[in-house]
Amino acid sequence: MLKNLFFLISILNSNQKKNLFFLQILIIICSIFETISILSVAPFVALIADHQNINNESIQKIYHLLGYQNHEEFLTWFGVVIVLFFFLTTCLNIVTNYGLIKFSQNLSVHFTGNLFRKYLNKNLLFYSNKNSNDLISKIILETSRITGGTIQATMFLISKLFLVVFISLSLIIFEPIISIISFLIIFILYFTLNFFIHKKLLHHGQNVSLQNKDRINSINQGFQNIKEVIFYKKSDLFINLFFKSAKSLAKSQIFISTLSTVPVFIFQFTLIGSLVIAIIFLTQFEKNSFDVVISTLSVFALAGLRLIPAMNSIYTSFTQIKSN
Repeated sequence: MLKNLFFLISILNSNQKKNLFFLQILIIICSIFETISILSVAPFVALIADHQNINNESIQKIYHLLGYQNHEEFLTWFGVVIVLFFFLTTCLNIVTNYGLIKFSQNLSVHFTGNLFRKYLNKNLLFYSNKNSNDLISKIILETSRITGGTIQATMFLISKLFLVVFISLSLIIFEPIISIISFLIIFILYFTLNFFIHKKLLHHGQNVSLQNKDRINSINQGFQNIKEVIFYKKSDLFINLFFKSAKSLAKSQIFISTLSTVPVFIFQFTLIGSLVIAIIFLTQFEKNSFDVVISTLSVFALAGLRLIPAMNSIYTSFTQIKSN
């Protein structure tokens, strides 16, 4: 899989490679902003839970530097800064997603156009043993699967992978034991699932290509021989061939689409389990105060809201790449 991806990157022109590089930089910046915005919630919640936390050395430095006279004003300012930071992060995410989609769609235009040009510049000998349906399928369907199902999916996988790595490392530093237990559960469940569905995913991905080609072939043959079809009343033959391919295609797409939704339930289960473990660990073993418990839970809950869609997106992108 990686070999094919590197090959696709190698055939990009210099301008496309430059755009790809800038997108990676933007992805890293977004991931850093996401991580900072999540971690900033912990001191804010701790201040709300207990105003005495304003005596913390780091918070005291900011408090005196900005010249605030009471903690209510400081808390209001802190809350506004966090909201603005989240707003900026959201804007960056929108811009990044737009860039990723635009890049992959431009590649689709580039690949389909170049492939069409390549076929038109072939000599007659090339067409003597080629089926026009196969060529049309490669230009329209297979190229779209490469750009949309492989390149775009890879771009989103990379962007979410950076986010997951940054947030995960931050959580491990913030609360190592709970974080490591949670991530171990996720990885064990994920790799177990991937072990069982790997070959089936490849099989259904190949079947999608085959059935798409057969559908086009059925339609093309039906229209090309329309006089004979009407005269000899053979419409049922082509209709049955079309539906046979369509049903097989639908079966494979159902399998692939269903698999892409499974991880979100695994991640939701892990998030709830992590929060319960965190409560038990922080209250029973570390005997932490209420403000520490509530701030820690807030960070984990917010991180979970970011990590669940990100991890699900990674898995969905992975299944798309494998099947395409």
